[in-house]
Amino acid sequence: MGARRSGWDEQAAHFVLEEEVWCGCLAEVALDCSAANEFLSAATEFSNHRVRGNLSCAIFIKPEDQEANATAFDAAIAGLRFGGIAINAPTMAHFGISRLTWGGFAADNSIYDIISGNVVTHNTSMVEFPEKSVTYAPWMIAPTPYWFYDNHKIDDLSKACLQLFGFGGNIPRLLKCLVPAMMAGQGVAI
Repeated sequence: MGARRSGWDEQAAHFVLEEEVWCGCLAEVALDCSAANEFLSAATEFSNHRVRGNLSCAIFIKPEDQEANATAFDAAIAGLRFGGIAINAPTMAHFGISRLTWGGFAADNSIYDIISGNVVTHNTSMVEFPEKSVTYAPWMIAPTPYWFYDNHKIDDLSKACLQLFGFGGNIPRLLKCLVPAMMAGQGVAI
C-alpha cells in the first residue's frame, strides 16, 4: 500500500468536479457544516453548482435523521437539479427501474452545453416533460444487496451472474437465475 495523500489536490478536484464521469465514482468533499439540515442545504448547493453533470446523484440518510430534518430533506430533493435521485441506494438501482425517467436535468442543458443530455429514456409511465425521478430505498436492506462490500457471497454470486449474463442469456441460462437469487439470500451479513 502506498503513502496516503492528505488534502485535496487540483488534479483530483478537476477530475471529480469538472469532468462528467460515466462510470462508478466515489469522491468525498468535506463541507463545513455542524448540523444535518445545514449539510443537506450545503450539499445541494455544492452538487448543483460545483459538480459537472446532472444525470444522477444519491443521498444516503438514516431514517431518524431524515425524520428529524424533514423540511431540509424535502428541500434538498426539490432543489437538486439532477434527472435521477436515489435515496439510500446507488444510482444504478434507479436506472434499473424502467418506470422512472433516466436522463439529465434538461432545464439546465442546452444544445450549446449539453452536459448530461436534454431528453430522458425509460419513462414507461409516459410522463410528459418530466423534470426528475426519485427512488427511495430502506436504510437497511435484507438480504444484503449484491453490490455491498460486506456481502460474503460476492465471489460466488459474481461468477453465477457472469455465467448467466455473459454467455448469451438464453432460456436455460435464464432458469439459472435461481442460483444467484439463492446465493443473494445467503449473503445477509450478521
